Amino acid sequence: MTLPESVQELYKLGVNYVTLGNNHLWDYLASGLTTTIENLQHIGLAYSGAGLTPTTAQRPYHLNLGDAEYALFSFSSIAGDHYPEPLQFVATENQGGAADLRDMTKVEALIAQERDQGRFPIVQLHTGTEYTYTPTSYVENLMDKVASAGAGLVLGHHPHVAQGLGFYHGVPLFHSLGNLVFDSDRLETFLELVALADIQEREVTKLQVIPVYLEDYRPQLIGGDLANRFIRRIGEFSRDGVLVYPYLNRGWVSLKGADQSNLSIKEYSFDVPVMVNENESAVVDLRAIAPSEASLYQVEVSAGEISQLSLGRDIMAFGDAEDWDMDSEQQDINRWAVSEKGKTSFPCYQGSHQGITGICLERSANNRQVAVVPFRQRMRVFEDASDRPEKDLTLLGYVRGENAGSIELKVRYSASEGEQAFGDEIVFTHPGHTFEWEPIVVDWNIPKDRHPEQVVNPKKDNPRAVMLWLRHYPPEKGKGIAMFDDFACVSWEKPLELKNLIQLNVPHARDFLKLTGSPGLAKLHLTFRAFKPQF
Repeated sequence: MTLPESVQELYKLGVNYVTLGNNHLWDYLASGLTTTIENLQHIGLAYSGAGLTPTTAQRPYHLNLGDAEYALFSFSSIAGDHYPEPLQFVATENQGGAADLRDMTKVEALIAQERDQGRFPIVQLHTGTEYTYTPTSYVENLMDKVASAGAGLVLGHHPHVAQGLGFYHGVPLFHSLGNLVFDSDRLETFLELVALADIQEREVTKLQVIPVYLEDYRPQLIGGDLANRFIRRIGEFSRDGVLVYPYLNRGWVSLKGADQSNLSIKEYSFDVPVMVNENESAVVDLRAIAPSEASLYQVEVSAGEISQLSLGRDIMAFGDAEDWDMDSEQQDINRWAVSEKGKTSFPCYQGSHQGITGICLERSANNRQVAVVPFRQRMRVFEDASDRPEKDLTLLGYVRGENAGSIELKVRYSASEGEQAFGDEIVFTHPGHTFEWEPIVVDWNIPKDRHPEQVVNPKKDNPRAVMLWLRHYPPEKGKGIAMFDDFACVSWEKPLELKNLIQLNVPHARDFLKLTGSPGLAKLHLTFRAFKPQF
């Protein structure tokens, strides 16, 4: 049920249309549905996607802008059948509810009818699997059918995580925009998208996505490295043939698909020495090598013997302790729980590893307690749309000491949902004292999933997340500071056989390399690419 004051505030913010087709429409049962519709009508806020009958629920909102006419549809495939005592969230002959996306024959006919009458159909679908980075084949098939029926633009919701884009015969498909104003505390839901489309004469002529960060459940615009890396992730998880790239704090979508002839491309090349350790392994952090708007394009071994290479992406996102949002608060460490009064921990603005800000933990010899800074959210392992977890993770970061006491990193392995824990581990120790920036490279030992017979809910019964604490003990004498910066939780892909050259043609967020080869010094020739539109 949407309260009258909430609707009024949306209207004041300039929102002039909302979709109602979703799985929370029946949270307050039939009276909540009726009250929501009445409140919207009273304020004059347009809507579609719900009604007291199937016919009214499926009816689009007609919008006229200049000489163009648009039909705005909203449907939901989440009907409530998965509950032990099935509910119906969708409108039927016996109750009101959301417009039912599962009746594709009807959905396709309605869209085609609007197209035939000269309107441009924009269709929003509430469907998919929650908290996943990629759509299921079911969702992709639904979107393709909707586009084939005559939709000019298709937008997805429900996963709560921003996903990539697709095209179907020239029709743009947003698999999921993520949240906008939402009370979720899950790390992967904090970075979202706002779609911006220019439509001329029933055709999308320009397409962009605006990156948004949810801080205290409120959307904030972001820029800099965080925006660039996020947009590159969207490009990585877009369908084959779709090119999404960061430029001027936005994601630009090429309407020519993978054709790069209309773009300006800048290449950056570097020769990078790499020391392979006695375990025949090395990790390379690419973040400090090339600008954040550029992604790795080619990898070539120019010296040494490297047999395998794994590409990795950061699932932590906020490990650099920088303030990338555009609100009025300055130097705000977004996801690290530094002490409110800054007595034991605080943002440090001098001598950071990269950028402006690091995290400082201060202790004196007369202190008895350990200074602790936790990362606020658990980091869930990467899961695909089929719920297959990737548990090959490495913690990467940097530490520096000024008369520091001993330093530790503590982790807890937990379920991705609920409170079940699977043990704590000290994964890194340092004796402290005074030293310059040193890398932290730790492979996390997340336990394997339990046997399926022992599992009721895979997300609540299996170890699929990690929690992190920074710890600094008092020094032997005087005052000591431990500084931390540029953390990443790297999720590794399956290794690739490195014959000679690896090439990645579209923007992506794989900012880390793990090498396997003969111990000793090797050298990589790395090429990065950044795109921008030609004006």
